[in-house]
Amino acid sequence: MSSSGHQSVRLEGHEDQCAGRVEVWKDGNWGTVCDDRWDLREAKVVCAQLGCGTALRVTGQNGLFPPGSGPIHLDELNCTGNEQNLWFCPGVQENSDCGHKEDAGVVCSESKALFRVTTPAPAPPSAVSSPEHLSILWLFSLLGFFATLVTFLCCYYCRRDDERGEEKRADAGVKNQVTVSVWTMRWES
Repeated sequence: MSSSGHQSVRLEGHEDQCAGRVEVWKDGNWGTVCDDRWDLREAKVVCAQLGCGTALRVTGQNGLFPPGSGPIHLDELNCTGNEQNLWFCPGVQENSDCGHKEDAGVVCSESKALFRVTTPAPAPPSAVSSPEHLSILWLFSLLGFFATLVTFLCCYYCRRDDERGEEKRADAGVKNQVTVSVWTMRWES
């Protein structure tokens, strides 16, 4: 949380102080910021103000973080990204037309949530493969490979035999035609 009285800002709705729903302090109350016109320029100001690096992602309506409650202090912000405080950005500070489903959020580069290393849970004992189990899996894989190979070879050679048979039948058909022609010629003579 960055604080200097009226100019405080914090990120809520996440365990990480560098990611969350943007809230600002005004008149003794924390309030949210509306996502209207909310983009990386405004988020950059928040991240810098909190010492959380630079903005990587902005969120708005139905975003990553749960909606806030209480007043909505800022709306329609129009930051350049170089301001030292979100309150220095032009925008609406009274009579916001937003609801809390439109609360602005940000994920800054120093967010621990982005760099958290998770270790996978250990496998249950039934899923651990024994040497016998691995041997059986290897055997079935090998059998599957040979079955595929035999199928391929059978199809290849069957097709070649079919092609040879058609050539022989074609040759026999030509010989029969020649024989029929010779007999026809003899008969007619």
